[in-house]
Amino acid sequence: MSEETREVFWNIPDIGRPIIYLLSLVAMALFAWGMHHRFVRYWMRGKGAPEGLRAQVGLLLSELRREPRRRLSRLRRFALCQSWSGRRLLGRIMHLMIFWGFVALFIGTLIITIQEDLTLPLFDYEFWKGTFYLVYAVILDLLGLFFMLGLLIALWRRYVARAPELERGIDDLVAMGLLFVIGLTGYLVEGLRIAARDPVNSDVGAWEFAGQGFAALCTALGMSEGAAELPHAILWWSHFLLAMAFIVYLPHSKLMHIITGPASILFADLKPRGQLTKPSDLMALMEQDDFEEEDLMIGAGKLEDLTWQEHLSFDACTMCGRCQAACPAYASDKPLNPKRLVLDLRGLQETSYGRLWRSPPAPEPVDLHGATIAADTLWACTTCMGCVEACPVLIPHVDLIVAMRRHLTMTGDIVGELQGVYRNLENNGNPWGLGWAERADWTEELETPVKLASEGDFDYLLWVGCAGSFDARARKVTVALVKLLQAARVDFAILGTEEKCNGEFARRMGNELLFQMLVTENVANLNGHGVKRIITACPHCFNTLSHDYPQFGGHYEVVHHSRFLQDLIDVGKLKVDPEAARVTGTDGPLTFHDPCYLGRYNGEYEAPRRVLKRAGIDMVEMERSRTDSFCCGAGGGRMWLEEEAHQRVNTLRVREALATGAGTIGVGCPFCLTMLEDGVKEQEQGQEQERELGREGAPEGAVKVLDLAELLAFNIQ
Repeated sequence: MSEETREVFWNIPDIGRPIIYLLSLVAMALFAWGMHHRFVRYWMRGKGAPEGLRAQVGLLLSELRREPRRRLSRLRRFALCQSWSGRRLLGRIMHLMIFWGFVALFIGTLIITIQEDLTLPLFDYEFWKGTFYLVYAVILDLLGLFFMLGLLIALWRRYVARAPELERGIDDLVAMGLLFVIGLTGYLVEGLRIAARDPVNSDVGAWEFAGQGFAALCTALGMSEGAAELPHAILWWSHFLLAMAFIVYLPHSKLMHIITGPASILFADLKPRGQLTKPSDLMALMEQDDFEEEDLMIGAGKLEDLTWQEHLSFDACTMCGRCQAACPAYASDKPLNPKRLVLDLRGLQETSYGRLWRSPPAPEPVDLHGATIAADTLWACTTCMGCVEACPVLIPHVDLIVAMRRHLTMTGDIVGELQGVYRNLENNGNPWGLGWAERADWTEELETPVKLASEGDFDYLLWVGCAGSFDARARKVTVALVKLLQAARVDFAILGTEEKCNGEFARRMGNELLFQMLVTENVANLNGHGVKRIITACPHCFNTLSHDYPQFGGHYEVVHHSRFLQDLIDVGKLKVDPEAARVTGTDGPLTFHDPCYLGRYNGEYEAPRRVLKRAGIDMVEMERSRTDSFCCGAGGGRMWLEEEAHQRVNTLRVREALATGAGTIGVGCPFCLTMLEDGVKEQEQGQEQERELGREGAPEGAVKVLDLAELLAFNIQ
């Protein structure tokens, strides 16, 4: 058994070998031509890409030298292990079977090529034999079957189960059908070879089990060894020609994501997920003597305004629909569908830059807005990052949308309600437009005074935020948090009336100029007080102060109150009574809603749950939680925009919370607090006939929404 192998070109005439090599070279040349087309015409038309092929290749190499371990880690996680977020286990298994089956078959072909065209002619060395060959045979048979089974599952999901997020175009059917036929003919060729040469060889048959099974079928049907040679030759050439057709077809088909997907993952931007790109220092531009308003025209108005990584990423879209399934705007019947947004951009790329068989059009700027991407589509986004979390090839949907929002803002094409909110920010430093002198009025509810930053040294600054200062409901959270900090003897201070909105929602709605005005003033104020460490109960403030402010000289150690409270409990500075369970006085456990800007933006899921667990609170998880959590609907500036009753994201989220049977919904964000409370009220008002809200043990009006600080305050000893 040690010398077992097979003849690569068995049953192929001598004249066939040069034909095989010639067709292979032609196919590889056409493949290279197609790849060059996509690389030059599509990916390298974006911002940041240099002119000239040599410089463009140099750009890729320089990118790979930046944090190579992190890039390779992402490639391993998302491409090799298919570790994208998603609730559909069948879909994940299917992709793993197709991916690794394809990789195995490719490597198997490469191994044969290395022996036949390198080691044998140059060194007279044959390694594809014996134990190596037998292991090779069993692995390829097994993974090849997985590959074909995965394709059958994919076809079933798309055309029988008709999953709503999946495309059903002719390209999908051709691509999957071609791969399946290539795999099937490969097994038929193996089976006919065994049937023609050695149908009862037990030594090899156990290893080439798939081919051996088909060979046994041929023998059972009465096919003689000689009769199998002709169909073997026909199927061998059919299999070969189909494989060559696939190579030529690949750069122009949906299957191109086999290459562009890993490339998109490998070259994706390395900045923190919660950070937006700083287009330029607009405040510095305005101070220049030769300043003109055109200098402030930022954002993506043309296709060429998007970066080359973004061009690559939407060319890598697999059309899997996971972003669509995760999108709260799409789920609530708004005009945004993140999958369609990316596909529209890719279609614009193809029609504007030309397909392979067309000459490239004149290099004129291609407009993104109007007929291509409607403004209502862009304003519908909550920037929750659900689409980005779900995407298997790391397409930066939110960055694309914000870039286009910036252009709309600079051209004056913004939603009407935002005009007043922006004026409030400019005039009063908060979106409500309340007087700046009222910002610290909440301190009057405290028995112990709070130190102001202007009064002297302190260890931590408590960044209260606009909601925590002005919103009546969120102020209760601020008071509860301050009492907890005082009980733990934390040395902290507040800015009081000196605090202004950090500008988070202005930036994510595209008003970069207003954001930079606010951040410039805030950084000067914070640095002037010597602030080093910041505590905040608002994930939006937490994210912006952590990731956006360093771009403008604001370098602080920022912690969300969930993590800070957990640390206080862990070191014994806060004594909780887990037996008291004095939460709300209602029946039923608690379910926690993960804020998008705390969870998906910054990866903090466990701290809130540990705080609740230490407080002795019984918990039940919603169907969608942690990375898969569903947005409350307030992010990305949507807090300040009106919604139709049938389009409210918070209503959908509250229904998920109520379905758990929980008596309390826990939150860690003032905007989530407002949105979920409004959603609970709406559900209660809409179910007047159902006195128990459709839940066992939770009478109408009993469900409460409480922040972590409030929940913990109930259980402090």
